[in-house]
Amino acid sequence: MPASLKLQEEYGDQIQVIFVESQGATPAAAEKFAFQRSWLNGPSMWTSERPFDSGARGLPSFVLLSNEGEVLLKGNPMAMKGQIEEAVEAEVRKGKKAPEGTPKALEKAWKEFRKGEYSKAIVLAKKAGSKPEVAEDSAVAAELFEARAGAALDKVVWCMENGYLTLAQERLNVLTKSLKGQDELLARVSALKQELESEAHEAEWAACKAFEKLMSKVNRKGADDRTAGSLDAIAEKHPGTKNGERAARMAGMLR
Repeated sequence: MPASLKLQEEYGDQIQVIFVESQGATPAAAEKFAFQRSWLNGPSMWTSERPFDSGARGLPSFVLLSNEGEVLLKGNPMAMKGQIEEAVEAEVRKGKKAPEGTPKALEKAWKEFRKGEYSKAIVLAKKAGSKPEVAEDSAVAAELFEARAGAALDKVVWCMENGYLTLAQERLNVLTKSLKGQDELLARVSALKQELESEAHEAEWAACKAFEKLMSKVNRKGADDRTAGSLDAIAEKHPGTKNGERAARMAGMLR
């Protein structure tokens, strides 16, 4: 587990580590276990629902998926550490390139897309479409890039609905730059920014800042005898907010 967390930290959003509880613990018990070890506030995901059956019958076990969702490796991670690291590095490098079989005229567009530069990617894809031999591929690529940009905005909406306001704000700032020139998508960015800064989110912002400040301390130093009381205080001061609810739930995990 520590090695997986290290990989997630090293590669950031280029990979996604998902931990699956598979020994019969309830979701609440699994969440409590992870929280008490300061594992909940990073980018790794935790679940008690298996994404699929890997066929493994012993623990620990892992499955490494490719960018396309194909199984690359599986087995006991303790015995395959080097193989895992090499495969992850290779897949991350592969993920920065255009898909195999992409016309050369679209390679620059894909390169920009892989960097998160949605507008540049869309413009380059449409420009490549002026060549009849790649017109169809160009149209498909441009449509995909636009859809992915829309999905990135959908993630912002989810963050806002669930009280992750700082993350929503950070993503909107990035999208403002990467969508420059895409008027329709930028209109959505502007609307979301206005909503995020509106009075409707004032209470949630206050709760979010208080909760994140405490969690930053817990992640650095670990939970202590006063942590549960501090979480309770946030929950009591910010009723009816997502972060207040989150604080109350985590306080319960420490008791």
